[in-house]
Amino acid sequence: MVAACPKLETVDLSHCVRVGDREAAALAGFAGLKELKLDKCLKVTDVGLAKVAMGCPGLERLGIKWCLEISNVGIELLVKKCWELKDLDISYLKVTDKSLQFIPTLGKLQVLSMVGCYFVTDEGLRYLNNGSNSLKVDLVSGAQVNAKHEASE
Repeated sequence: MVAACPKLETVDLSHCVRVGDREAAALAGFAGLKELKLDKCLKVTDVGLAKVAMGCPGLERLGIKWCLEISNVGIELLVKKCWELKDLDISYLKVTDKSLQFIPTLGKLQVLSMVGCYFVTDEGLRYLNNGSNSLKVDLVSGAQVNAKHEASE
């Protein structure tokens, strides 16, 4: 498929509950991928996310909402490899404050959605306060907070 679609930039496999690490590894062959949605792909783990991160360093938008097997390990590697991320949705993942330590290093990140991240505390949210007013953090669906923790609409 990579040979047939070498300029593919956007893939949405959301709600394909049978998509897992093998399929994520196949997507890693699309080095020019800019936008990837894997929301509720229940079989994608840190391993699959790592393959995507290493193969698609130019990703700008990534949705991994409800990928329950992705943890702090996957987020840390993603942040180290995908510096172009502008929009990241990690809603309902089992991530903790540790993941939020790495996210501020994404200098181009504009939107971080983390609805239902129940293991994140106020301490973790402090890591996001890196002085950037351009980062919008969605903590509750429909509400946003900027990196300085001031309510915005």
